[in-house]
Amino acid sequence: MTNPRVYIHIGMNKTASSTLQSWLNSQGALLKERGLLYPDFYRHGDAHYPFSSTFNFGPFDYENRQQKKSELKDLLCKEIRQGRYNKIVWSSEYFINDNDVAELKCFFEDYECKVVIYLRRHDFWWQSRYAQALKFPGRKPYARGLEAFIQYVEQADHYSRYADIIDRWEHVFGRENILVRPLEKEQNRGGVVADFLQTIEFEPAGINTEAVSENRALSNQACYILDLARSGVLTESEYVKLSYYLQANDPFTDRTPLLSPEQRLNIVQRCQAAQYSYIAKKYLGRKNGELFYAPIPDLSQDWVSPAPPSEAEIQSIFLQAQMA
Repeated sequence: MTNPRVYIHIGMNKTASSTLQSWLNSQGALLKERGLLYPDFYRHGDAHYPFSSTFNFGPFDYENRQQKKSELKDLLCKEIRQGRYNKIVWSSEYFINDNDVAELKCFFEDYECKVVIYLRRHDFWWQSRYAQALKFPGRKPYARGLEAFIQYVEQADHYSRYADIIDRWEHVFGRENILVRPLEKEQNRGGVVADFLQTIEFEPAGINTEAVSENRALSNQACYILDLARSGVLTESEYVKLSYYLQANDPFTDRTPLLSPEQRLNIVQRCQAAQYSYIAKKYLGRKNGELFYAPIPDLSQDWVSPAPPSEAEIQSIFLQAQMA
């Protein structure tokens, strides 16, 4: 019997990974009937965090990883024997961590493996990642504001260097097995779920591919309040309450870009020269080097820096959050 093809979704953060994982989990029974397995073992919630941890990518620190791999292999073989699957999908955001990919390749030596990664244009990605970082407590080693966040993170971690992440997987799995998908409406016409299913060559006829967006973005004013609070105004527990409150009850609606068109264009141009053209040509076969199709920032566009909430609004939010 031929083993199913394995798809490893290395969920770059802030590229709708949670939305995709939630949909795959919710439709798991129906997908099984169609030959697509989204394993319910070695999974934490909707994502395969125990699976990625077994191969030392995190988030969990397993001391007995060899035992875990043996257990995983037994469970996987048993599931394959009991079902009729032609595809298996594993998904974890932690696979973008800078760890040894070869161990995973060795585990799946008897399987054909494909690696799927979604990429988001950096001017959009930075703002989303900044808002996500503010949801969590703890003092940050950078000044307030998105610009300071970008400057620090570009030096502190590798996540913004898309090409490095993709190449690390390509060196082990081979270029023909790397499936790169830009995340934008111009290239994901039916949404991220429909695009993913098309990418893994799965026909979803009769299955609703609409998905509820997970991790809704905070408004600019909510970000301002959390950025202010992280400077030491609140204790960690108070900050957590404030963050949860704003995620559930954000009263503001302004989500316009925090960066000016000039700043965004500079980011896009730098990334186009350093990464986008390379990725588009190597992994998508686009000779023109065009990775993203969304219009570039328009310098003639009117833009005003988002206004911060008033002092009264800030005090009201603080009070409501602590009383919630």
